Amino acid sequence: MSNDVENLKDGGPPKSSDSATGSSNSGETQVSLYSGLLQQASVYGIAAGYCLLASLLSIINKWAVLKFPYPGALTALQYFTSAARVLLCGRLKVIKHDPLELLKYMASCPLQQF
Repeated sequence: MSNDVENLKDGGPPKSSDSATGSSNSGETQVSLYSGLLQQASVYGIAAGYCLLASLLSIINKWAVLKFPYPGALTALQYFTSAARVLLCGRLKVIKHDPLELLKYMASCPLQQF
């Protein structure tokens, strides 16, 4: 029945389902089902990995703030290393990023409030 609906969408006449086409269609359906499950598993795996890394980052940051006596310097160091990694990956064409514009930077700078 699903073959009839698909054939009508294509604009062609409905084809009769014989054993040869029925087995190939079931193989295509099975491959489609596996690829859909694999895609869902990869999305859930990425989400679980993100949650795990975010929680570990919280724990590590808490430990670092307790051990390192200058939390402002630690935050600046983390931001500097993140920016350096983004710039390096951008130069190596691994990622695309927006260019750093001074006006955008100054608009988000917390020192502007003083």
